Amino acid sequence: MEILTFALHLHRMSILPKILMLCQRLGGEVTYVSAADGRANIVVAAPREAAHRFSPQIRRLIDVLELTELHAVGLADTESQSSQERLRHTA
Repeated sequence: MEILTFALHLHRMSILPKILMLCQRLGGEVTYVSAADGRANIVVAAPREAAHRFSPQIRRLIDVLELTELHAVGLADTESQSSQERLRHTA
């Protein structure tokens, strides 16, 4: 599974249930939703083989004015680098 995070600007909030149903139809599992005032943030666990389909399909919906796919920065890499730096400083 691949984690996808979307920030959406919606013309009407009534499109949100359709977006969530679309995510499920594509084989994803919606894990987080936050929405207010025409804006929504959605996190979806998507199968790797279908992950590339989510963004274009959501973008095609008429009431989706803007869609931004957010990518998390690798925190594990940052933590391991900082712990290595600490070891160097203490040695």
